[in-house]
Amino acid sequence: MTLRTALKAAGMLYNKRDVLSCAVRQAERMKYQRKSMRTATLTAFLALALLACLAADAKPKRAGFDPAALLSLPAASQQEQKPSQTPGQEQKRPAQQPPASTPASISPLIPVAPPAAEGTVAPKPDVAPGSPGAAVMAAGASGAKPTVAAPVNTRTYIIGAEDILAVSVFENNAFSASQAVRPDGKITMPLLGEVMASDKTPEELADEIQKVLVDRYMKEPPHVQVIVVEVRSKNYYLQGEVNKPGKYSLVVPTTVVQALVNAGGFRDFANKKDIRIKRAGEDKIRHFNYVDVSKGKHLEQNILLKPDDEIYVR
Repeated sequence: MTLRTALKAAGMLYNKRDVLSCAVRQAERMKYQRKSMRTATLTAFLALALLACLAADAKPKRAGFDPAALLSLPAASQQEQKPSQTPGQEQKRPAQQPPASTPASISPLIPVAPPAAEGTVAPKPDVAPGSPGAAVMAAGASGAKPTVAAPVNTRTYIIGAEDILAVSVFENNAFSASQAVRPDGKITMPLLGEVMASDKTPEELADEIQKVLVDRYMKEPPHVQVIVVEVRSKNYYLQGEVNKPGKYSLVVPTTVVQALVNAGGFRDFANKKDIRIKRAGEDKIRHFNYVDVSKGKHLEQNILLKPDDEIYVR
């Protein structure tokens, strides 16, 4: 056995790489220790600074300073601002006015206007019968929200079954009501009973209700307003290859093109050249070519729809 082999076996002979790695580990250990010492020193310094701040706040305050005095200052200032009153003296309070009369507090049979002050003239509502302002004023007098009317002409629109009507009487809201026209064409009014509404315009129905009120309950003609809240009696129908088939209300004058637009247009495989229209009470089938009409040809085919018209797109 050689000397080198013997020393290596006894652990007395070291490799150069082992020696270098040991030196590197020793240097890293020393670096970590120095970093730990710096961290501990900085932590101790911050702790001492915090203790110094707390000790400064804990010192007794200067003599003559009372925090309770600051709290008592607002109360003292309020007492100084109060006016001095002699014993037995009382403040005069304004007398309460009695509540004014309203249309709801008056008898529904004979409406009476509230008494006016001496030397004054009670104002009259500057609203003509049949105007839209009458319904709004009647709703405001009763505290109710104004009724939103459907976009129909009150002079030409013909009331039909299932229409929703709102009747307003400005002088006394006890006669006002919202009613749906029954299939027999009548509505039921408070204190008036049944009134025929079908086949009349809103203005004609308002005149009839006004006459009944004068004959039975009122001395002077009241302001009566009849508005159509929702149209349900006049509809047209779209079926077939359209995006939204179904029943549509015929509230305003509507052409075939407008009806197709309301239905969301055509589906992918719709026949746009031969659209059929079936009119109620007629055996004749009308044909509509959307392609030609969209190009400005055969515009006479774009007719106005009537109630119960049926449009079929194949």
